[in-house]
Amino acid sequence: MNMPESGGYEFSVAENDILARTAFWVTWWAWIAIIGGILTAVSGIFTMPAGIGGLVGGGLALLLGMYFRDSARAMRAVVDTAGNDIGHLMIAVEKIGAAFKVYVILFIIGMVLFIGAMILALSVYTNLSAAQGVG
Repeated sequence: MNMPESGGYEFSVAENDILARTAFWVTWWAWIAIIGGILTAVSGIFTMPAGIGGLVGGGLALLLGMYFRDSARAMRAVVDTAGNDIGHLMIAVEKIGAAFKVYVILFIIGMVLFIGAMILALSVYTNLSAAQGVG
């Protein structure tokens, strides 16, 4: 994304402190997601073909971690630079928004798959019970 133009607004010291602390914790979360994603993907590779879920899940965690890392960098740029605080903040908000959008989409897909698996399991159980005469 190109840096949005801003009117040169500069955040106060107190506002910069809030952004710096938030950037610190977003950075931690990003690295947790990146390292966890790498470890999950590697374990998926070593357990193929059953590990395909780990490979995919690890790759997605890595991608989300990179979004959060970019957001933390933009937040940190608000604190460390002068002249474009609003532009940097908009980039940070856009990156966090993209990460949460991916999370929500994956959650919905996961829930649909879970509900489908439960319906399938119930159907198989019902059919097996009927075939065995269990009631």
